[in-house]
Order: sequence, then structure tokens, then C-alpha cells
Amino acid sequence: MIVCVCHRISHREIERHALACDNFDELQLNTGVATGCGRCGDCARSVFDEVRQISVCPGAARGAGLQHAVALA
Repeated sequence: MIVCVCHRISHREIERHALACDNFDELQLNTGVATGCGRCGDCARSVFDEVRQISVCPGAARGAGLQHAVALA
């Protein structure tokens, strides 16, 4: 699913970049997500935070994990 229409950034792209970025600001710098109109900011941050939480606590993937992002797809 496209999260950022302004920069055509999908939730999968955010997931991939989230693993390589240290924080949301770095994600924005690398992808441009949430830097146009800003409407995608909450969704993009949610996907980013979920991926970062799972990478720190892999067992969380069995719980809530990325269900939110997948449900939006």
C-alpha cells in the first residue's frame, strides 16, 4: 500500500528502510516520506515504530507486530 502519495513510498519501503535507519528523521531524509503535504506522517511513523519494535523484540512479531500495516495493504 502506498503510504506517502507525494513521494510514492509504500509501507514495504518504509519497513525496509526502518531496519537501516536509526530514527524517523533519518527515514524522512532517505525517502522523503512525510515531507510533502504531511498527511502520511502518522501512518508512516506507525509503520516505522512497529518495525523498529519487532527488530528489538522479535517475539513481538507473533503478537501485534505488523498486522496494522498488513491490514492497511
